[in-house]
Amino acid sequence: MELTNVFIVFTSAHIFHAQNIISTYSLTNYIFVCTNRGLTKEFSDQTKVVSIGGVFPFDLIAMLRCKAAFKGFRQDVRLFVPHFLNVASQALYSFFEARGMLRETCILPDGNLLFNAYSVTKTSLGNILRKVKSVLLLSNYDLIDGDICSIGDGDMYVYSYIENTRYSEDPRFSERSIDMPIVDSKRSSGLLILGHFNQRAVDSESLCRSISDLLDKNPVVYYKPHPRIKLGNDTFYKVLRKHTDKLSLIANKVSAEKILNKYRDLDTVFAVGSSSLINVKLMYPNLEVHCCALREYFGSYFDQKLKDNFDRLKISELPYSSHQRSDK
Repeated sequence: MELTNVFIVFTSAHIFHAQNIISTYSLTNYIFVCTNRGLTKEFSDQTKVVSIGGVFPFDLIAMLRCKAAFKGFRQDVRLFVPHFLNVASQALYSFFEARGMLRETCILPDGNLLFNAYSVTKTSLGNILRKVKSVLLLSNYDLIDGDICSIGDGDMYVYSYIENTRYSEDPRFSERSIDMPIVDSKRSSGLLILGHFNQRAVDSESLCRSISDLLDKNPVVYYKPHPRIKLGNDTFYKVLRKHTDKLSLIANKVSAEKILNKYRDLDTVFAVGSSSLINVKLMYPNLEVHCCALREYFGSYFDQKLKDNFDRLKISELPYSSHQRSDK
């Protein structure tokens, strides 16, 4: 029997990856569950979309409506999630498993999680807050103790554009490849800078010195903030504005891949260590792509596989030297 493919998506980037999976494997039976109702605008076929986003990131009525929609399913499910440090991911995982409907559990690409493991303890604040939220939403949420991409005892499947990930040697995970659509078009000169989440890991002034040549040689410069950083707290953006008067802000939360498809005046991309650099290089092979301060940014979570993939794709790492000023 054909499986129903259920994609739980938190961001525009997750939708992009899910659509590529659908295309790669010619899937016809699928449905998207959006944790943010604003994401539903990205779909032309609303019959394949369920939103659990309400006034808050998602609410009780929307969650109950979502579960009610799936109660009528007669097919088994292949569930796709970015990770399980999320109430929606665990709620639907438990819902399908309890009814004997869950046949495959799959991990969508989600930032650097394919390369840098992220673990939490049972007593972490984020875990506890999600447990409280799950109770209010009448849903199951098990406190995670370890890797946020791992759950239960069964086999899991990881979908990736490249083979060399942190899951390659993990016997619990089987890797499945995704085809990246290649866009090879002429572009004019311009720089896209992708913001980073952990603003304290690297010095913004030092980063601006590292990319000074890129700022000088490109006639236009766009900045896309990290989707989980409020602009008022984005130190890197504030420092960039002091270093160039060419900076334009891309305030929407669409993925970097979609931005490059829209803005044809960009032929260079920079980010500290985002795995989006891999995606944009695969999709736009003629782009000039740079990273910086990988070991400093990731610290103990740094995985050589990410650097190896950057090197293989000719994503160059710019020199970085942090020299914090001290006021005397």
